[in-house]
Amino acid sequence: MKSPNASPIKIGSATSAVKKRKITPTTKSLSNPSAFKSDFSLKNFIPRQKSATLIFQNKFLLGRDDMKYFTIGILMLFSLVANEGEELYRLGKKYETQKHFQQAKHYYQKAHKLHYAKASYSLAYLHHHGLHGNKDIDKALHYYQHASKQGDTDSLVQIGVIYQDEASIRDLRKAKSYYEKAAQKNHPAALFSLAVCYEDGIGTAIDYQKAFSLYQRALQSGEYYSYFRLAYLYQQGLGAKQNYEKAIELYKKATEHGVRDAFYNLAYIYELGPSHIQDHRQARYWYQQAAQRGDLEAVQALKDLTIRN
Repeated sequence: MKSPNASPIKIGSATSAVKKRKITPTTKSLSNPSAFKSDFSLKNFIPRQKSATLIFQNKFLLGRDDMKYFTIGILMLFSLVANEGEELYRLGKKYETQKHFQQAKHYYQKAHKLHYAKASYSLAYLHHHGLHGNKDIDKALHYYQHASKQGDTDSLVQIGVIYQDEASIRDLRKAKSYYEKAAQKNHPAALFSLAVCYEDGIGTAIDYQKAFSLYQRALQSGEYYSYFRLAYLYQQGLGAKQNYEKAIELYKKATEHGVRDAFYNLAYIYELGPSHIQDHRQARYWYQQAAQRGDLEAVQALKDLTIRN
């Protein structure tokens, strides 16, 4: 039987909103719009933002002593900055999909400067995995942190992965703490990774009941590898009363989602489980299914089963 290993972290798209630039006008500038005009510098704005700023200055500020127009102008600027960040990010994603990583990095950096969280995450991912050149964990952490401060929970999980997997800075307690932060927001991969921490004693004491509960929450959030982990806990009687029938049910669910080791463990239970569960025809079938998916242990187990029967 195969004990579970942590599944690869599967991260979806970052979804956090754009961080708005804080503008705190003085009382003098509100009462005298022309004085406020000098606070705006166009040199750092890309073309669309320059246009928006000019419209804001000429239409809403000059000669207008009205908070309503000031607010409209500010909101318009924020909206255009957000749209600009999204468009730059999409350009970067297009180049990344085509494996043109340097071009992708270029556009992600532009969007990152506009505080677009998805771009910050993607930029971190390039550095994390060295897709554009050399792997740079320090830069990956920097950009993941930037995205996480804008509410991006995918980045919290990836920071946890770095502290768990990177030997040069490994800190299992830190890894667990980042998984916890994302799990508080019901992030599926975070819930799953935190469950693995409690099951395997990563950065904390082993607690099978906590692991079992977290796997259930991860499953409810769409992390389907949890079917396999819960099945294993039922099979071993860890965190829940031993229940082979429930283990079989959950392993079968796991096979529906392509978890290869679930095919092997199903066969193992049918071959060597309690007498009322044993079924060599079923064992042979599931070993064959595992072998067809490249499981070499299943190939050998199938040969041994054939010899014995």
